[in-house]
Amino acid sequence: MALSRRQLLKAIGATAAGVTAVELASAELVSQALAQVRTDTLADHALANIPGVTRVTLIQAVLPPGTRVTTPAGTTLFCWMVSGQAYLTLGGQTRRYGVGESFIVPKGAARIEGNDAREDNVQLVFSIAH
Repeated sequence: MALSRRQLLKAIGATAAGVTAVELASAELVSQALAQVRTDTLADHALANIPGVTRVTLIQAVLPPGTRVTTPAGTTLFCWMVSGQAYLTLGGQTRRYGVGESFIVPKGAARIEGNDAREDNVQLVFSIAH
């Protein structure tokens, strides 16, 4: 599934407005909680034309059933559900997300994200370094 340049810039625009969005795999894979998460970097681009944003990485993340992540994000993450479902506890509130839904995890935010379903949860994760 390809995102248009306009869709990507719209997601990044939220970052420029103070809501950043995405850098997952590399920094967080050192966490034992993420050892079960399978990731594949789909795109990685250095940026110079958006103030405050240095890099955007697009990652496909697969959370198998029973996976639970509690590590703070190294960057802000914009996560879009491609298949399955996941739950996210952020700021003391828990919500379940399904196919076509998305959420943002601010850089350094304490979170609990997991898959308590019977099938893999697949996400496209935009990681924006700033």
